[in-house]
Amino acid sequence: MNRNFFATVALITVAVGPETVAVPNVSGMKVGQAKTALEAPGLKVGAVFGPNGNNRTVFFTSPGPGVKVKRGSAVNLYVQ
Repeated sequence: MNRNFFATVALITVAVGPETVAVPNVSGMKVGQAKTALEAPGLKVGAVFGPNGNNRTVFFTSPGPGVKVKRGSAVNLYVQ
């Protein structure tokens, strides 16, 4: 008995939109440390507001800690 079996394979891709990540809490960190902490989940530093210098500490971010944003978004740092 000769039976031919045919199989059909369908590949389905579902787009769910851009991945979101939570902004980490970087308050109290030096700017370099904050940059590293933001880059870990795929974010980047936007503008840095405050005085210039090597010893600047972050006291506020926009958007704030815990806010869900698209991976690759910029986070502004406010330093003192």
